[in-house]
Amino acid sequence: MAKRWTKQLFKKIIVSFFPKTDFAWGMNATGMFVSFISTKQFFSLVNRKIVENYKLNLFDIALDPFEVKIWFGETPGIKVKEIDDYYGYCSTANLNGYRFFSPWTMATTIAIVMSMYVQEMFHSKDNKYFLHFLYTVYLLSFVFVSRLKKFPYQTKQENFQWFIEVFFNFYQYTFTKTKSTLNQKTFQKYKALLLKQTQLFFCFFYFYQKLNHVFDDTISHEAYSWLFYDEIKKSESKAIIKDFLQHANEYTIQETFSTTEQILIDHILPADLLIRYLFIKDDELLIARHLVPKIFKKEKIDVFLDSFLENDDSLEAFLEHITNFRHFRENFFDGAKEYTRFKFRMNEGYNFDQEEEINEFMSSVEDVDNLDGVKIPEKLRAESDVMEKLLNFYITFVGGLWISRGDNFFVRVFRKPIMNALITQENLIGHKQDNLYYFGGLLYTYSKNIFYYKYAFDNIREGKDKFVLPFKSKFKEVYSNMFIVKMLDENFVATLLQDTNHEDIKIYVKAHATIDTFKKKYGKKISQLVRLSHDELIQSVYGDIQTLVGPELPWLQTLTEWLQESDLTRLKDHFYHLDFWFTQRTWQMLTWLAKPFSQTYSELVILWILATLRDTFFGFVLYMYFLKEKKKLKKEHRRLIALIYFTDVVNVHEEFFDELFVMVEKITKEFKDFLSDRVYFDDNSVFLHLGFRNRQKFVQEKSDDTIINDIAGEDIIRFRGYLKNITFYNKRYIHPA
Repeated sequence: MAKRWTKQLFKKIIVSFFPKTDFAWGMNATGMFVSFISTKQFFSLVNRKIVENYKLNLFDIALDPFEVKIWFGETPGIKVKEIDDYYGYCSTANLNGYRFFSPWTMATTIAIVMSMYVQEMFHSKDNKYFLHFLYTVYLLSFVFVSRLKKFPYQTKQENFQWFIEVFFNFYQYTFTKTKSTLNQKTFQKYKALLLKQTQLFFCFFYFYQKLNHVFDDTISHEAYSWLFYDEIKKSESKAIIKDFLQHANEYTIQETFSTTEQILIDHILPADLLIRYLFIKDDELLIARHLVPKIFKKEKIDVFLDSFLENDDSLEAFLEHITNFRHFRENFFDGAKEYTRFKFRMNEGYNFDQEEEINEFMSSVEDVDNLDGVKIPEKLRAESDVMEKLLNFYITFVGGLWISRGDNFFVRVFRKPIMNALITQENLIGHKQDNLYYFGGLLYTYSKNIFYYKYAFDNIREGKDKFVLPFKSKFKEVYSNMFIVKMLDENFVATLLQDTNHEDIKIYVKAHATIDTFKKKYGKKISQLVRLSHDELIQSVYGDIQTLVGPELPWLQTLTEWLQESDLTRLKDHFYHLDFWFTQRTWQMLTWLAKPFSQTYSELVILWILATLRDTFFGFVLYMYFLKEKKKLKKEHRRLIALIYFTDVVNVHEEFFDELFVMVEKITKEFKDFLSDRVYFDDNSVFLHLGFRNRQKFVQEKSDDTIINDIAGEDIIRFRGYLKNITFYNKRYIHPA
């Protein structure tokens, strides 16, 4: 039963990526493609997107595990028959997250959108100039987000002129990266034609400026040291990076790309370019002319682009619009059909012999039980190959559009003033003695975790399709500088505000008893909340956090000033999530610890603690309920698991444990009706049982002290990931109406 439901939920989400009309006629190409998707392969695909530029995707900063072994010990104890269940669960948890406004997501969609605006000026014999223009649009996003180039002037006009030179210098540089020949006369011709599209370049100008401030340079030397932390230890890179660090103020404002910068660019670019799989070789212009205009309505994009001639007021709305996956779901395959129809029929003329051959083939399919000995027409085979490439691009692209793990770029990109107001040089570390204990624990975990990201990245960069990650990391030192601490601070602020981000995929609870219970308990509260004013709503939802951090940190004041009505609209949508109310109750219960917390930790460290709870506590309580009610695990054994969770995952001092364990018992009792149902939703019981069985195998007859001593840092990282998967897998909408 559980396995059937796992497959069903995962497949339902995958099917939701495609337009309903594609599944209206029973067996079809898209339906067959979806039916063959392996949960393990899909999870690997998502992981490759996560790790292909780990430095700028920031999953490592969120302390999310790249490896997926369960919790304790070297062997997780997953049986072969459970593999599909396990990866289906992990994949579903990832897809049930928030829209991922990462540099690669936005840059990919911008490159796709712009292809339809510039395609008319390129000739088919010059496809490579068109394709390298798209590469430039895409790859420059990583140059600007990493701040290898920084806008140097105070005035818009001077910065714009500087940017144009940087853009076309980089355009030429991309030819050297692909080892393609560039003809200067041809290049200058296309440069002149492109510059006539002024609105496009103002769009690029505003977009790259926005990215340029995602990682600001309040402590720039430490930022670059973090970015090239591993490379600086290598003898062949050490002198180059030191040269850049010493002369960064000069290098980053030059219009050209020095030899030093060109070498450093290799370290920040992704391991692969997804857009090259959409713009199929020799058909780049056909894709831009026939497929892309079906995805995005040009009239709508025109309005945005024209507005950029005046200012950047609509940039956020533009980026939200083009990253909305519904454009792809509803229109991509119409565009694919348009492109293939032109390529294989209109473009080549009508071939009666080939049409007759296809008709004969289709008749033979109806007459035989299998296709052994049946010759597939070459045209049909070619069309099938093209559609397979487009499907592979599509599933890879949309599979990475959401995130339930990793950094929340929405706040970094669009609400940066919130981070700047809360995280200042003065309060970055704080003066409480226990802060050092907390920082040390997080930096130790970060150093363990980033080993796996780098290990995987290096293997992917070398072109390996398969490789095995070691069980334990081989790091020899703790990564530590102030920029890492600042990035961790920013990530935890973003985590607390994650419900203001877009959540495109919605999974609904259909159990009537659960819906009725939810309606009875929260229906009136929701009605009251949605009627509150802007300031009252922020106070109601985030007020307990202000109580916990104390009056010195301007938490509510900052949110009131910078959260917009659109943010609160998305927040209201989450009132129909059980985990929203669970989190609200958690903050409320924790307020009794406000005074001892403030005596022990600084304001930002308290935010760290709350953010970790936001991502993992619901999963932890559901797991603990499962152990108590379904596995009858004794209280002393559950206390040990809770001790490991609070001291090693949440990272709080052991002196708070007794009160926190009481909170677990109270909140479990309060949410018992919901938890008892959740255990059996889809594949929860299977995934929870995997964690239980893994614990049994690891614990055996060991004493508590031995168990704690045997737990490695990697086990804690994976335990955190295990709980985070449970939390996000269970983010379901429960509408009381």
